[in-house]
Amino acid sequence: MNAMLFAKRLAGWKQQLCLQGNYLRVRSDPVHASWIRKIMDHPFSLEVEQLRQLREAGFVFAGTDSRWIDQYVTLADFQRKHGHCRVTGQGTSDARLGSWVSIQRTAHHRGLLTPPRRRALQRLGFIWDLQEASWETHTRELKAFIAQHGHARVSCKAGSSLAVWVGNMRQRRKHLSASKKCQLDKLGFEWNPFETDWKSGLEELRRFHARYGHGNVPAKSKTHPKAGPFIQQARQGYHEGTLSRERRQQLEALRVDWNPKATLWQRRFDELKAVIERLGHARLCKAVPKNKTLVRWARYQREIIHRLPKDKQAQLRKIGFPMDPQKPPHPPPKERLNAWTLDEWMQNTAPRTGFD
Repeated sequence: MNAMLFAKRLAGWKQQLCLQGNYLRVRSDPVHASWIRKIMDHPFSLEVEQLRQLREAGFVFAGTDSRWIDQYVTLADFQRKHGHCRVTGQGTSDARLGSWVSIQRTAHHRGLLTPPRRRALQRLGFIWDLQEASWETHTRELKAFIAQHGHARVSCKAGSSLAVWVGNMRQRRKHLSASKKCQLDKLGFEWNPFETDWKSGLEELRRFHARYGHGNVPAKSKTHPKAGPFIQQARQGYHEGTLSRERRQQLEALRVDWNPKATLWQRRFDELKAVIERLGHARLCKAVPKNKTLVRWARYQREIIHRLPKDKQAQLRKIGFPMDPQKPPHPPPKERLNAWTLDEWMQNTAPRTGFD
């Protein structure tokens, strides 16, 4: 309805209502009867602001239209404030409106919503299918993410709604339509990022194996930076029992050691055993001065001897390894230290070990 004409008729109606003092008499007034009948028959052809003005003026709509229009005007206010009609109903003030919005969607899907009401809601940008709207919104966000970062792997650490949506799509892959799967595939969507990481890490490990002949990559390898964290995660999965048999066989074919620390300990122990058997004692500093690695390892084992597992203690004891802990030198009192020369200090504080 024309805004100027509506304002003129509404002003006249208000004036007659004040004079008559009775709503029914005004309705029977021949001057306003045609205008009132038109509004009663087609209330949803009016704009939201016009409906609001009628309600504020005390106009009573017929039947259920009165309550429906009240909620419709409230939804229009919500849309103006938030920019959308997705009422969650979580807030106490929006709980009733959220329930009403859900009823309208249900009535629409069941074919019970009248065309005039449906058109009135559509003018507000009402969303009939929330899942479809969420799909369109998040696919646009995913495209923008790919354009910015060059990939479709959205980190869950960000805590964004896009990250949550991506995770839901991976879980609901079997239930998605073929067209939606094809749409995501064209964007380079990763359905199983863990499988992608495994293939990438395994390929990097194979390159390392081809160069060095084994798969024990250092944690911070400069030449193969991805292989180090990859093999650490694989070892963790092996010890926790979560690594599949197929993947375990793939890594074992590349000569991956599942417990490199234990292997290294055993290797140093075998070296120490060979030296002791050859010399008949454990004074390594004089016996093998060039093998500083073995000397340092033996000295460290003596320092932590009582913290070693029982089986390792038994192995060391069997080859005649000194079992008393090696204590670091304690500095003398200040007054004695000041009186000593450097040679005297070294002579008085040097540790007495079985390795000298």
